Amino acid sequence: EGINKVLEGRPHCVDAMDSGEIHFVVYTTEGAQAIVDSQSLRRAALMNGIAYFTTIRGARAALEAIAVQKRGELRVASLQHYAPPA
Repeated sequence: EGINKVLEGRPHCVDAMDSGEIHFVVYTTEGAQAIVDSQSLRRAALMNGIAYFTTIRGARAALEAIAVQKRGELRVASLQHYAPPA
């Protein structure tokens, strides 16, 4: 489903975040206007407790972590557990 960018007018993505319709944001910037728009998107995400990622790699890692958690395979270990012995 498409949604308007902020500069395209209302209703737009910030309105959707404020109304609880968006729960995960991936926003990559290109150009001066996109950088200006990113401020309102970051603020809306922060104020609404929405996960916000600025790279596809970061978003993919978060989605993989969510999938692992949903399968019940998430285990917590100390960093030392993964470090090779000195």
